[in-house]
Amino acid sequence: SSSSKRLFELATAMFCLGGLLGSLLGGWMADTVGRKYSLLLNNVFALASGFLMVFSKDFAMLIGGRFVEGFAAGASIVMVSPYLGEIATTSTRGAIGTLNQLGISLSILLATVAGLPYLLGTCGLWQYIVGIPIALSFLQLAALPFCPQSPRFLYINKNNAQAAEQALRRLRPVGLDASDELSEMRMEKEKQDSMEKLTLCQVLGGRNFRFRLVLTMVLHTAQQLTGINGVFFYSSAIYSSAGLTNVAAIALIPAVLNVVFVGVSMKLVDRLGRRTLMLAGVAGMCCSHIILTVGLCFQDGFFSNSSDSGTNWTASLAIVGSAGVVIFFSIGPGPVPWMIVNELFPQNTRAIAYAFAGTVNWMANYLIGQFFLQILDGLKPYGFLVFAAVSLGYTLAVYFLQPETKCVEIDTIDAYFRRKAEHPGSGFAFVFNAGQDVID
Repeated sequence: SSSSKRLFELATAMFCLGGLLGSLLGGWMADTVGRKYSLLLNNVFALASGFLMVFSKDFAMLIGGRFVEGFAAGASIVMVSPYLGEIATTSTRGAIGTLNQLGISLSILLATVAGLPYLLGTCGLWQYIVGIPIALSFLQLAALPFCPQSPRFLYINKNNAQAAEQALRRLRPVGLDASDELSEMRMEKEKQDSMEKLTLCQVLGGRNFRFRLVLTMVLHTAQQLTGINGVFFYSSAIYSSAGLTNVAAIALIPAVLNVVFVGVSMKLVDRLGRRTLMLAGVAGMCCSHIILTVGLCFQDGFFSNSSDSGTNWTASLAIVGSAGVVIFFSIGPGPVPWMIVNELFPQNTRAIAYAFAGTVNWMANYLIGQFFLQILDGLKPYGFLVFAAVSLGYTLAVYFLQPETKCVEIDTIDAYFRRKAEHPGSGFAFVFNAGQDVID
């Protein structure tokens, strides 16, 4: 109903508003007290949101819980992403960075399972679903103190080489020589110490960071605007139209595909590269949206809930298209944007960069939450062609703008972008190779 849609949009808006604010403050928290301790502090907001929603007596209290939950989610993602990138080696930075998206996908799967009608998806038990973050927060509070701090944060931000070495020894296999990593951190610190400390305005307006910020904006808006939310929203109707009646299967298929193919991306990202997976992802989503549109166009009753939902082949085609959207999203636009920010920006600007990325991402999330239902309700099956066109635009943007950064040291990547800032006409589609000098 129209009232239900308005409540859905309001809940989405408050969650996104909280996420935007959390992204802005989360980066500052991560730089002030460190990635590990900021994550511990963020559990205060996660617990508060869970208790607000579990014990909500009215809709206002529930919406307030959604806002605080959004704040905790926004702050968490700009704390977790740099932490994962900074504890990884150069050769495993992509796989370790993808763990962030894998955690998000597993959480979606957990919520989907909990929301099944014969588990907690009933009018009398729904509070237990929104209370899941309480249990996860207590789990993190119990486990995170045993995790080491970020060695790069300790060395470069806090000038504590001894603590950084101790953290590295805990993170690396016994007997592995960490001198090369410490040497690389020392050189990055010396380089940053020789430069003026940058403010937010200097980073956002500085010539050296302009292209990186544009690339960050492209990748993070691609994550939200390529139509994954629309496919998830209509997935139940798409699978039902093909004659699938098992409620659990209908609900779980997209969530399981999401988890499985984020895992595939984790295996491939350090082999094939970030650019390759991102390009394949957005191009594949474009083709999948077209296939989904063709399948839905022949199902006249699909958007009107009519019993005449088309033939088996059209329903099967729609399923292939919707599954393709989820698969290609999970390979590229899902994991790559959050992970790659860690590679595009040096240590002294990383918190600002993640705050910028989070703000852009949550703003795009808000726009989708407010307007994608109107787009699909207004254009019916042809609404997915809008997402196909958007995905095509991002395919071109990624092709021309995103360089490959796999297995390259942060200092080398930084030098590459500084050179591009000095010679902006030298081309954007530069491909890195491990150990290759960026000077032509």
